[in-house]
Amino acid sequence: MIEELLSIGETEASVKLQGMGFADGKGALKNLKLLSETPFSSHLESVVEGALLSPSPDGALNNLETIASGLSGSAITALMADPLNIERLLTVCGSSPFLSNILTRDAALFHWLFSGGLFETKDYPVFREELRVRTDSIADLDAMAKALRVYKQKEYLRIGTRDLVGLTNVEEVTMELSDLAGASLDCALEFSLKHHKGLYGSPFYKDEDGEAREAGVAVMGLGKLGGRELNFSSDIDIIYIYSTEKGETSGAPGKPETSLSLHAFFVKVSTMTGKLISSVTGDGFVFRVDLNLRPEGKSGEMANSLQSAEAYYESWGQSWERAAMIKARPVAGDLSLGEEFLSMIRPFVFRRYLDFTAIEEVKTMKEKIDLSLLRRNPDAIDVKLGAGGIREIEFFCQALQLIHAGKNPEVRERNTLNAIGKLKLKGFIKESEAAVLREGYVFLRNLEHRIQIVEGRQTQMIPPRPAELERLARMMGFRDIEGR
Repeated sequence: MIEELLSIGETEASVKLQGMGFADGKGALKNLKLLSETPFSSHLESVVEGALLSPSPDGALNNLETIASGLSGSAITALMADPLNIERLLTVCGSSPFLSNILTRDAALFHWLFSGGLFETKDYPVFREELRVRTDSIADLDAMAKALRVYKQKEYLRIGTRDLVGLTNVEEVTMELSDLAGASLDCALEFSLKHHKGLYGSPFYKDEDGEAREAGVAVMGLGKLGGRELNFSSDIDIIYIYSTEKGETSGAPGKPETSLSLHAFFVKVSTMTGKLISSVTGDGFVFRVDLNLRPEGKSGEMANSLQSAEAYYESWGQSWERAAMIKARPVAGDLSLGEEFLSMIRPFVFRRYLDFTAIEEVKTMKEKIDLSLLRRNPDAIDVKLGAGGIREIEFFCQALQLIHAGKNPEVRERNTLNAIGKLKLKGFIKESEAAVLREGYVFLRNLEHRIQIVEGRQTQMIPPRPAELERLARMMGFRDIEGR
């Protein structure tokens, strides 16, 4: 059939391709002719079939043609070893120009993905070990930044492809993205500590017995990072906590004048860590970093000692910060120090008396978000911040935890889906309510992922254009009345 299409007149062939389901018959014909000159030439029937099943048949052919121009015959042979791979590849091509571009730029990633990488699952220890192998010998800042970004792109390709082709679920996707972020932060922090110790010496303080000890630093993840529920374009909300201000660095060897206060040292360490993760280079960025949840917000210190953090939360901590700290989790650096921080703020977060004032404050926060959204774009449908969206489910769970978790430690939970389950088990929500919340949350998070993976952009808006909306619907598993 395809050979026949390529041999007849352009107008007739274009009309037939449109009748098959391609919106742009001429464009589809052009791409097929180009593909006929690549190693895909003997698989064009499968290519067309897979493209028509994909979320965007025209996009699938166009992106495949671009990818194919850099592939060898052996790569195509390896791909076709699994009959399902051509459909998987075309699903990616018809869904995500972002992932397609990664495949276009690096043919080695194509071979890795379809020769086994697609079936890998990873957690924090695996990510951290792979990063260690890649970065342990790196001493240059720019080289470290590049290594982190290249690794992130590789893993986003794997995680995003697995998600699009149905080899995983939303819980696994969010956990892998969160663990990737934590491992990247830990790698960046380790590099920064090593770099600054070389300049200023090691950070020491004296314990209660007068013994010299090395001060540590922990990165605390909040928000979706803390709950292990990151999406493909999440900011990572973090704060830096170090052991104590009462000490100084030892100074570089032979240069005692280079000694710094512990506060100055850990501010420098934290600043470099953040730049390694969030600065935009020719290879993009690893994750966007948001420090606005730290004590005193935007005007606060880059890093805080345990003592200064304790003083802040005891004296000035607000209800919205209590809600934020429900999800707090040590994700990088000195994890035992992070746990010490959590123990310290637990009485602030989980009070043993009912605090309905906090609920009013959470409600006020939500109203401010709604008003901001309305002012920005009143006609937009935002699956995160809009009515009935992701944020409302999260706020609902956090409000119940603020009320009940002081007396009921069993409902202290960072992850939203797990929190819904624990609130149900304790009888704070009905089983039917929990089912509706869980189903809605999973659907909305899947929808959010599909929106973001198209271009790799930080958005939760339903696209208004008909072609983009149809692609999104098909990515979510919906088909039109013609069964496309």
